[in-house]
Formats: sequence, C-alpha cells, structure tokens
Amino acid sequence: LRRIPQRARRPSPLHWDVSNALAKLGVFHRNTFQWGCFWIDIGEIDDRRQCWFVDGPSDFYSSTNEYTEANKLQHRILSELGWNIRRVRWNDWVQLGTDMDAKVEYLRKLRERPPWPAILTDGPSSSRQEMVANLRSARDVQRALKERRERNRQPHSLVMNLG
Repeated sequence: LRRIPQRARRPSPLHWDVSNALAKLGVFHRNTFQWGCFWIDIGEIDDRRQCWFVDGPSDFYSSTNEYTEANKLQHRILSELGWNIRRVRWNDWVQLGTDMDAKVEYLRKLRERPPWPAILTDGPSSSRQEMVANLRSARDVQRALKERRERNRQPHSLVMNLG
C-alpha cells in the first residue's frame, strides 16, 4: 500500500489569536490535528469530541458569507459522528480588534451556547464593500498583533542610576 505524503498544516495568525484567547479562557486544547481524513483546527483536551473551527475568508465563496460545499460536508460528517462543533467566523473576530478581553468574552459566550447543528448555515449576506472593509480590518488587526509580538520579543534594557 503506497502512502502519499502530506505536508503538515500550520495554524494561521487568525487561528493563533483564537487559540491564545481560548487559553486565556482556561480551555486546554491542541491545535491543527488530523482525525481520520479531516483536519480539525482546535480540539479541546478535557472534553473529547469538542472542537473549534476558525473560518477564514477561504472557507467561504469569494466575497460572500456562504460556506463552501467542502466545509458544509465536513461539518455535517463530523457532527453526525458525534463531534460538538463551534465556529469562529473571521469577520466576527475582526470586529473585536486587538482587545483580548473582548475576544475571551466572545469565546466564553460561544462556548456557553449549544454547538452548531449538523447542517452548516451561511452567515448574513454582506455587500462587496463591507467584505473589502472587513478584509482591510483583518489585515490591520494582524499587523497590530504582529507588531505587539515583535515588541514583546525585543530584549529590554535596564538602566540604573548609580549617582
């Protein structure tokens, strides 16, 4: 039996941001793993079959909030196999900006709600202009988060006045 090698998947900056907020919420989890033929973005460790998907722009048809058929099929199959799925849509997440407290609260509320039903429904429709504005906001938030990470990595100098 011949196996076709598959490159490991790496979480996106959006995914890492959601993961960091879940960690601050106290949810122990693992990122980006394969379960059967499916990749799961985030799986809770304490509660098997609880997972999160971080839905970026490529999970939707171009310039819409309509999930691709591949996402709908994966969602339905995993739900019917007993997974409790929660989803974080990129355009909802971007509205929270860089406020980590707001992000943690958003995830806490999502976690309190029942998981998504097996039939994945599309988000509310948006105009092309709204979609472009959301994409720009996403880019700006990612830049701000990157700058914050880089500032935190730089060594701090200690200045002592011995006079």
